[in-house]
Amino acid sequence: MFSTRTTYHLHKYYLSSYFSHLWRIKCHTRVKQFLWRCAYNSLPVAHALAHRNILDNEDCKRCRSGETVLHCLRDCDSSKSIWKDLGSHEDFFNLSLTEWLSASMKNNEAASFGVPWSTILAYGCWVSWGNRNNLWFRNTLNNIKPSNRIKAAAVEFFHLGKNSRDYPQRLSKLVYWLPTLPPQGWYKLNCDASAVCNPVVIGFGGVIRNPQVVGLEVTVVAWVKRQLA
Repeated sequence: MFSTRTTYHLHKYYLSSYFSHLWRIKCHTRVKQFLWRCAYNSLPVAHALAHRNILDNEDCKRCRSGETVLHCLRDCDSSKSIWKDLGSHEDFFNLSLTEWLSASMKNNEAASFGVPWSTILAYGCWVSWGNRNNLWFRNTLNNIKPSNRIKAAAVEFFHLGKNSRDYPQRLSKLVYWLPTLPPQGWYKLNCDASAVCNPVVIGFGGVIRNPQVVGLEVTVVAWVKRQLA
């Protein structure tokens, strides 16, 4: 029997494996969130905008075909050339959106410079989407070869950012002042000052001590009504 409950469990079963792999990809959090939107087919591509009567047509500005999420990220001639430069195989272009993302996210075989293919895919989709937006909103394209940008971003995060949690956490330590007493027959002045705002309010004070730890505290607050040069 169809119900909201059965639909929820079916949906959960269908996407649970996909999302478990998505959140384990070695890439920036913003890229994972972007891939999550891709999986739900919720990017503002021309097809979606035309369906909502925001655009008059659903043409891709790069090749004039219908711009769906899959077309934008993989099947557009511009995106397809990027994936071929990255070493994708022919079967790579024969899957549906969810099947394509799911299979690629599970693929942890080493690609460029020891980086797993899942990380390459994540930054490949991110750069392809960025190229599309630059053309739509700025009418420009980045001069750096996209495949080189993808490899650089993936290698940098995988070898530098992925182990950031492995470093020991910083420990908070209270730093305090431990006064030393002056020699016999001497007096010692410990002082400090601070200033805020402009015109400036300055406060300064000090403690005069003798060898017997007898101190005389002096505190002064002054208003400076001229602006500092």
